[in-house]
Amino acid sequence: LAARAGWALRAWRVEYPWEEGHARFDSSDATLNAVWELSRYTVQAGIIDTYTDSNTRERRPYEADGLVAATARGWVQRDFAWARHSHSYVFAFPTWPVEWQQMTTLLAYADYWATGEADLAAAYMPLLVHNLRLQDRDGTGLLNCSAVTRGGCAAGRAGPGHHIVDWRPAPNRSMFAFSEHLSVTQAFALAGLGRLGSLAELLNQSALAASLA
Repeated sequence: LAARAGWALRAWRVEYPWEEGHARFDSSDATLNAVWELSRYTVQAGIIDTYTDSNTRERRPYEADGLVAATARGWVQRDFAWARHSHSYVFAFPTWPVEWQQMTTLLAYADYWATGEADLAAAYMPLLVHNLRLQDRDGTGLLNCSAVTRGGCAAGRAGPGHHIVDWRPAPNRSMFAFSEHLSVTQAFALAGLGRLGSLAELLNQSALAASLA
């Protein structure tokens, strides 16, 4: 059809540099080798210059994508500046779910393990402490993200809708039992406390490390 109409079809692609020799896998199982190659190529072909929710839909970094895409790329490429660039972006321009903002402490800790340097955490330490959401603790000692607190995760409006786990539309949402003390929020806070405390110790911020213990 294109030839008859006198059209010329062209295509272009965008790709981030990829070093073939950074990782390899081989086994006696052909199926396992195929799974490896599919997974490796997915990381290579599905990533541009930042990790994203989708290269064609939302097209921006999300904290949760950092845990998945940046970790996966770190297994097959020795390029840690790529992940750090995206981490810095989501630190400065966070997304809305409470537990995803809590993931920033995990991203900072993953960066330390990948690079051996804690300077990313040092640059954003006050923000990382804030993102633990400890300011949202109520009388139970647990994080209450259905309450309206100053600068809290409810962002001026009480009730559900601040977490990705209760964001699902009907009828799926009716299957989720919402409460004031969501276990997901508590789990991310606890995980972040330990990792941020370790980073504070590495940065010789002993008072902060003690407060997070």
